[in-house]
Amino acid sequence: MSSPNRTKKTQDQKARMIEDLSRQLDALVSSRIDKLEASKKHLLSQIEVTSKKYLTVNGYMQARTTMEQVAFGEKIENADELGCVFAREMSEMAWALHEKIEECSIEDIDEDVLDGWMDEHFVTSSPTFNETVRQVLVVGLLQNIGGAVDDIISFRSSVDDQIESIKKEIDHVMADGSEKVVDISEAKMKGEKN
Repeated sequence: MSSPNRTKKTQDQKARMIEDLSRQLDALVSSRIDKLEASKKHLLSQIEVTSKKYLTVNGYMQARTTMEQVAFGEKIENADELGCVFAREMSEMAWALHEKIEECSIEDIDEDVLDGWMDEHFVTSSPTFNETVRQVLVVGLLQNIGGAVDDIISFRSSVDDQIESIKKEIDHVMADGSEKVVDISEAKMKGEKN
């Protein structure tokens, strides 16, 4: 049988451990929210810049280069006009993506946010020249944005795993403790003062 002093010391150690783990958990949850919001803001900024770039000579040249690649050396009728049309379309698409992501909560941003922009039946649909150019440009845009979306998903998943690990550790320490330890831990998890 352990002495009352030893039991008190063990309870105090467990209470401090739970308190430390609770502080780590609070800090991690807080930094998670801040970093995810900053990542979303950065992603939206990146998409906005991309949308605006499509309206410049860069967007026009990207469209023209893609058109030339798709034409395989054949002459393109109205190439200048088509280059401008494709550049404007891509700018509009980028802005539509911006609006879609802006409306999402940071918890809902995942790969699905990029779904629906590509023709999933492209190779079976006998695409025209214009449809082919459009789809090549869409793929480029989605690849550009997809990396930042993947970074958000990866960070969120990693931090969520860390949060879950700390919660399990708190549960483990609480399971080994007395009522006093449980009370202190629950107060910390709820943000109350002891």
